[in-house]
Amino acid sequence: MKTLGSFITFRKGKPPNASSQGTLPILTPEYLRTGEKGDLAETTGREVILRGGEIILLWDGSNAGEVFRAKSGVLSSTMVVLSFDPNEVTPDYLFYDLKHFEPILKGKTAGSGIPHVDKEILLSHEILEREPGEQDVVANVLKSFDQMIEATEATIAKHRRIKTGLVHDLLSRGVDGNGRLRDPATDAFVQSSLGRIPAEWSVPTLSECTLRITVGLATSVTKYYRDKGVPIIRNLNIRDGFLDDSELLYLDPAFAGKFATKSVKYRDVITCRTGANVGDTCLVPQRLANAQTFTTLITTTKKEKLVPEFLVDYLASEQGQRELRNVLVGAGKDNLNAGQLREVRVPLPDPTEQECIHSIIQSASESINQQELSRDKLVALKRGLMEDLVTGRVSVAPLLSTMQEPLSL
Repeated sequence: MKTLGSFITFRKGKPPNASSQGTLPILTPEYLRTGEKGDLAETTGREVILRGGEIILLWDGSNAGEVFRAKSGVLSSTMVVLSFDPNEVTPDYLFYDLKHFEPILKGKTAGSGIPHVDKEILLSHEILEREPGEQDVVANVLKSFDQMIEATEATIAKHRRIKTGLVHDLLSRGVDGNGRLRDPATDAFVQSSLGRIPAEWSVPTLSECTLRITVGLATSVTKYYRDKGVPIIRNLNIRDGFLDDSELLYLDPAFAGKFATKSVKYRDVITCRTGANVGDTCLVPQRLANAQTFTTLITTTKKEKLVPEFLVDYLASEQGQRELRNVLVGAGKDNLNAGQLREVRVPLPDPTEQECIHSIIQSASESINQQELSRDKLVALKRGLMEDLVTGRVSVAPLLSTMQEPLSL
């Protein structure tokens, strides 16, 4: 074993000269995570300019300790670039060793104000000494998983874009009796307050096709939380059109019983009315019928007119989100109230067509969900392999004679 301090040095970035006339991207954590360029920098000669591929470390801020491979550009002032002799350790192997060490480094930041990497902890970190061939095997195995994860994420992003376009077409063109998108060249369309829609559709407000739109519990409930009791649905449980009950809390039954009229029913639609995810919507599943909600809006539709699943699809769509923004008001932040939600306009086919549209959207969503599960399995498998291979818990000797190139799985 040898410590990082025995063979690495690091250099901190300088405040870049951001300018519309800049020519080089600034290597911020956001750019390195997403690939989306932000500000550009003009070069003055004092910047730390990287060619790409270097190992860099987020030194300051809430996520201090995060490890990246650099892109070409100007190093941000919150980051450092590591320098070392590749004869001491190969760059790829060092990168994966540091990614394995990253949770510890992030969990032990220093500073009472803005957190920063603890230099002593970083430099005292011990790395397993290995022959270059062994280092390459470890790096190639983990690199292959990174490639598979990146390919899966690219597929997910592509299918999300396809789904967005499909949803737009379904909510503006609908489907005919054969389940195919209507064709503006052969089917009748009319102009409406929401744009062109099939002639058979109407555009009511939600007040015209719902039995109730009301607010859940709006009083402080913290002191009534119990280990078991009546489930309470909060904003954080509403994610991407689905109800996530992994962090569900419970209320004292006696307290919840005082607000029986506010409890939700199976297939009610609940919508976040405040906070960063205002407008996010999901359906109440059977297992949470009679639950309470906290500061959400509850909508019970006239099911013979408006299918609840179709309403969730619509409110989650770009068109539905525009409608919600049109009715939002805020005093420092967005707030959606019951009266505003009642005024939201909905493009409305007959219930049979609504169900058909929902079925198509659901199939697209399930396909993406399966791809996300595959990605998550790859991430978990890579995490376990990293623990085994970087620490030497599993020998790489059997792979030395069979693996000269990145693994293909």
